[in-house]
Amino acid sequence: MAQECMFSDNYQLALEFPNVSLSGLAPPASGFKFYDHWFYSNDAGVQSVCNPGRDGQALLGETTSTVVSKLDVAQVSFYSNTYTAQMFPTSYNGLFYLVAIQVDADIHGNDCEEIILGPLPPPPLETVLASPDDHHDSSCMQGIGWRFFTIFGVSPDFVKPSSAVSFHSTNGEHGKFRLSGTTGDKDLRIVTISSINIMVGTLNP
Repeated sequence: MAQECMFSDNYQLALEFPNVSLSGLAPPASGFKFYDHWFYSNDAGVQSVCNPGRDGQALLGETTSTVVSKLDVAQVSFYSNTYTAQMFPTSYNGLFYLVAIQVDADIHGNDCEEIILGPLPPPPLETVLASPDDHHDSSCMQGIGWRFFTIFGVSPDFVKPSSAVSFHSTNGEHGKFRLSGTTGDKDLRIVTISSINIMVGTLNP
């Protein structure tokens, strides 16, 4: 029987990323160069549920921040998939970050976490990040938690600091995620990233 999956409630999240420390970054000639580490946030308490239906289980994202630039967009690969991510500026010139969601791999122990994830996309439209098939609906998302991560990247105008400096994230709402079908009735329960707090963000030479 066909399934449809959705978040179990509306969530307003103030995500915290503790003890972020970056080092060895160098600017690329063009585009963005990513730091090779995923930083996961505090437990956000987000859950999803599934039930019989035909509205599907696509993961969608939408950037709502008003301080981002259409030029600050990057192609990023997670596992075997490539995504177009909106990059958010930090307080340090040339240092950016993306915000992504992922079904909680620690609970599943299978390939769900490699399929059902994605970053906030460039505005202004809501964008499909993942559209799992019927083998990855309730088996991956029924009564399951979700987690959030960030990856940092630098643009060509980044200049390496001569000594350790602190930095912080963009203020205000970043975007929204929805779990719903791409056609038919869209579920109205949304996960809103109301703020990002990079706690003790340190950039080293």
